[in-house]
Amino acid sequence: MDKIEILLATFNGDKYLEEQLLSLINQSYSDITITISDDGSTDCTLDIIEKYMKLYPNMIKLLPKNNNHSSCKNFLYLLENSVEKYCMFSDQDDVWDKNKVMKSYHKMKEYEANKQGNPILIFTDLTVVDKNLNVISNSFMKFQGLCSKNVSFNKLLLKNVVTGCTIMMNNYLKEKVIKSKNHWDKVIIHDWWVALIASKFGEIGFIDESTILYRQHETNAIGAKKRKTTLSNILSSVICFDLKKEMKYYRDLLDSIKNQAGLFCNIYEDDLNQSDNQLLVKFSQLDNSNIIAKINFLIRNHFYTNYFLESVVIIILL
Repeated sequence: MDKIEILLATFNGDKYLEEQLLSLINQSYSDITITISDDGSTDCTLDIIEKYMKLYPNMIKLLPKNNNHSSCKNFLYLLENSVEKYCMFSDQDDVWDKNKVMKSYHKMKEYEANKQGNPILIFTDLTVVDKNLNVISNSFMKFQGLCSKNVSFNKLLLKNVVTGCTIMMNNYLKEKVIKSKNHWDKVIIHDWWVALIASKFGEIGFIDESTILYRQHETNAIGAKKRKTTLSNILSSVICFDLKKEMKYYRDLLDSIKNQAGLFCNIYEDDLNQSDNQLLVKFSQLDNSNIIAKINFLIRNHFYTNYFLESVVIIILL
């Protein structure tokens, strides 16, 4: 069996950390290590970590303190310091299904059998739960209105569908990600960045079942937000709609997406063909195009989402 390294990022997580650690320790796939990076906790998080390091000295280790000051940089710091062939990201406040590692590993091996030497990312669905683990939705993908098939590079460039705490990656993907280590402060979020790299240079596989209880509480770093689908929900959103605030949100997000596209091009220029380089440069500089040229470019290259109104906003603001 291959050893799997679970990369656990912590910050002031003492309320739920112990429950998550137990779900990792009790995985049916037993050949695991848990590597932890704490981002300056001031609660009892480090006490809990030290307790479990004493109980499981051969399984759990804590990396030297590194003031990353964001969950994104903390996860990428963990990745840089990982040593095993396969690794997985873990949040501090969820609960993993006991077969999560096993299922992801089997799917990884399926992909590797056909794509030897390729960077590979495996991700899964999640069950959305409240702070007491009561189920809010059995499918995070449906809850968020996400499509697991939208993992082509152009689709992912606009919208991420890969949730970090469900990811397993192989060493080939890890090496590609670490190549960008000097620029991690410019990355929007770690899972989106890793998914982009996997999509462009390797393969992405999806397990269409939940492997994790994705806990929602008042201190979530990101969390899940239900997509408005019914007519009554949409109408209530329109009544409460703050156009100025919403436009600012999309404008800021799309500026970040364009910057991330330019960053990707700069870092991986030597690994991309001429066509890919030109496309990324054009995308990152769309501000310089008139509306007709912009629409033509975006539609021709499939830069749109599954939702018409969202796609219209993107075309207008990009």
